[in-house]
Amino acid sequence: MEEPVTLGIDVGSSAVKLVLLDVEGNIDMRSFADDLLKPGKGPERIHRPATLTDWIWEGVKEQLRGWFPPGYIQRVCITAHGQSGLLVMDGKPHGPLIPWWAWMPKEVVDEQAELLGTLTRDRTIEAVLPPRGSWLPGRLRQLALELGRCPGATAIQLKDLLNLQLTGNVCSDPRSLRGWIGGDGATVPPQLERWIGLGEVTPENISDPRTLAGHVTRSGAHISGLEMGTEVCIGCDDFTAALVSMDEGNRGLLNLATTSEHLAVVASGSEPHERARMRSHALKTGLSYLPRMTDQYPAVLYSSTNSGGGTLLRVFPELPDAPTGVQNQALRTLTLLWLTDEMGEPPTLEELESLPRFDAEIEGRRGLEPDPDHIGGWETDPNESGIDARLQGWRIVHGLVDALEPIREALKPYTEERRMVRMAGGLAMVGPVIEARAQRWPQGIELVGGAEPSGLGAARLARSGL
Repeated sequence: MEEPVTLGIDVGSSAVKLVLLDVEGNIDMRSFADDLLKPGKGPERIHRPATLTDWIWEGVKEQLRGWFPPGYIQRVCITAHGQSGLLVMDGKPHGPLIPWWAWMPKEVVDEQAELLGTLTRDRTIEAVLPPRGSWLPGRLRQLALELGRCPGATAIQLKDLLNLQLTGNVCSDPRSLRGWIGGDGATVPPQLERWIGLGEVTPENISDPRTLAGHVTRSGAHISGLEMGTEVCIGCDDFTAALVSMDEGNRGLLNLATTSEHLAVVASGSEPHERARMRSHALKTGLSYLPRMTDQYPAVLYSSTNSGGGTLLRVFPELPDAPTGVQNQALRTLTLLWLTDEMGEPPTLEELESLPRFDAEIEGRRGLEPDPDHIGGWETDPNESGIDARLQGWRIVHGLVDALEPIREALKPYTEERRMVRMAGGLAMVGPVIEARAQRWPQGIELVGGAEPSGLGAARLARSGL
């Protein structure tokens, strides 16, 4: 890479990934572990959000050190996972940050579900979302119960806070604030504002993710290791960023396969009638729908599972003869290498049918019929039946496919079945996972976007804005 490049930064739930992209499409990647935001390990509330961002910037600075010469990075774009509860006032965080995975009180969930259901049906809110999800309105209601009224504040997401620290400017994009802003993509429905109870808390500077948030200031350069004056894009959520790296607008099925999984179809055109049909289909089936922002970000129909890489990390080390005595990333790598070697040729689908069923959504189910109390795992203990690690491994990776099947069926009316499924994410690097899908999905698998599609998508967004 000799020409100036763009940098995508993806703050994920397992790692922070940095992706450099040059004008010819060449990429280079680095990452570091993200234990502070790991579900089940990080705190339910980060009372001083700067504690988190200081830690993120320290890791970014360490990765950037010696990676490239001065002036090499022309533009930066940041993406991050999930919706968190976060307020800023007078350019600084106000109150705690509630991470995307943190527990939400049942009464808040119930009230949000009723209100979002009403606002979605009457199209006050254009997006169609699972109403019982941990969306931004519920997070803001939690903050209101804790802080009281906060007139003059605004709600942003983690990537927006990182942009604020780099540039001094408050801004966001419509999809990062989905569920909170109305169909116009810029204002909060009054019904939501009254229920949330924070007072007049309004979005600021909502725009296309490619739009410049500003330039890295002197203080931004000091905390991040980026050069002062570097351009910074507004950015977007990690799902939208991943779609940018995967989609070619051909109505093929997209499989984002990371810690959890998504199946999605992107609208092939910008016609209002097509988008209206997709939205109606989402309401009927339980799928989710995100409206079009611009030609760069068409409408998308999708759903997700609570299974994926997180399932494998949890159950693979429990298989007979699995590696032991190591932790975290080393255990992940050793177990996958061991199991890939052990699994060998896949069994036939008939052989798989004779094995105990494995429900890959171990704790909580997402998808078309979400259930936070759902408990999955093995139907019966395979060890008691003498089933070896090889067959258990294959049944587990097919369990991931089982979890996706209802979503795949619901998306069929909008899927061009002759086109291969485009797959990206860490799971797309695991041979048996791909082989299991190839057995079940007749159109075949095409690997795109690499192991870090959200980081690559962010780098591409930065490049497309040049």
